Parts: sequence; C-alpha cells; structure tokens
Amino acid sequence: MDDAEALKEKVLTLRRIGITTPEICRELGLDANTVIALLMGDEPQILASPPPSQPKKISPLLSKILSRLSEPASTYGYSDNLWTPSRLIEQFNVPRGTLYRSIKKAGLTFDRRLRCQFSCRESYRWTATEVLPHIQARVKDYKGLLYLLDAIRPYELPHPEHIWSASADCDEAEIGNPVLIYGISSSNRIAGQVYWCRKQIFSEQVLQVMQGLLDMHPNRKLFVLTSSKRSYRTRVIEDFAEAHAQLHLFSL
Repeated sequence: MDDAEALKEKVLTLRRIGITTPEICRELGLDANTVIALLMGDEPQILASPPPSQPKKISPLLSKILSRLSEPASTYGYSDNLWTPSRLIEQFNVPRGTLYRSIKKAGLTFDRRLRCQFSCRESYRWTATEVLPHIQARVKDYKGLLYLLDAIRPYELPHPEHIWSASADCDEAEIGNPVLIYGISSSNRIAGQVYWCRKQIFSEQVLQVMQGLLDMHPNRKLFVLTSSKRSYRTRVIEDFAEAHAQLHLFSL
C-alpha cells in the first residue's frame, strides 16, 4: 500500500467511527480540502494543515497540572488516588466553566469514547444495541455504576502541541510520554491519573486506576467496560477482578 492509499485508509477509518472532518484534520495534520477529497474518492493534492499565524504561548500552569496528575491524589489529602475535575479546580483554582468546556471540546464523554474503542462502525453498533443494554440492565438491578476504562494520549486531544510543549517542561518527561488512564461513567463523571509511557501502557497502571475507582465507590457494584487490547486482558487483571466481587469487567 502506497502512502496515499495508507492515508486514505486512515481518513476513512476515522470517519467510520464518527470523527468529524475538523478532528480528522487535527489528527492527521491535513487541510480540510485534502480530507474531503480523500472521503470523496478523488485524487487530492495532499497539503499539510497550515500552522497558526500566532502560536499561543503555553501557560506554565499546564505543566504543573500534568505533573500533579502524575501523583496520587491521596498525596494531597484526598481519600483515594484518582484525580477528578473538581479536585483540579480545588488545587489550581481553575475556572469551573473553562475546565468543563475543555473536557467537552476534547470529546471526553462516555458515548464518544465508547465509539472510539472500535475501528469498525458495525462492531460499535452491535455493541451499543445488543450488548450494552444487557449490561445497563444489570447495572440498574444492582443499583451499580457503569464505567468505561480508557486511555487517551495527546494526539487524540485538540491542540496536542500544547500538551507536548507542556510535558517537555515536566521532570517526568524523561520516563516517556503522558497518557491519561481514567474511568468515565455513563453520566460522564471522570476520574484518572497521568502515567508516562514509552509505548504501551502496563497492566499495573490499569490496575491502579481500577483500584482507585473501587476506593471512590466502596459501597457500589462497578460494571467496567475495558478495551480488548492486551494491557487490559492479562492474567493479573483477571485475578484482580476475581478477588473483588464488587467489580465486573466486560471486554469490548
């Protein structure tokens, strides 16, 4: 497959999972005309997305937030190790509206992130219409909580260059690149922690977030959807789930 065909396949894959044209442009560094031409099956003149004329200066606050998210929240007096938006607001006096607008702009909603777990639209539809309703019925019966356990990297966010720039100022950058491993509930509550990884995430990091969710909800049954990737399907994670009757895992 040549470069043009490979690029076209990437564009089509992103569109199949519901990614919009502006988001595809940001993800692949292309201009809108190129993306539209690839979607229409035309032969495009491949152009890079033009850089902003006046790059924004990255606030030192973002570097501080990344570093703080890399530490357990319990270090700062909280009852468990995961960070939530409300805890960040308390720690950094970030305007509530600004933070939640940023979360919305990043597409950090349960439905959107669930859709992103699938490269094939049909697989997503089958899960959403045939599998998820049965899980939701069990959640209701047990008065439990439904979470999606997810990991998101800078290139999946709007303006990833801001994250890369901020992470370069963090001491943790020597370890690897920042990855937010988090749980997001069906009501869009978010709790997670930043880890620094060279390539893939590790099962131990996934387990730490699972344990954090259990600590946040000690009296509720948790039904957790997980990726089918290897890091989420190890024997260590299976043993952990078997040892916690409160936790029910479902691999997507």
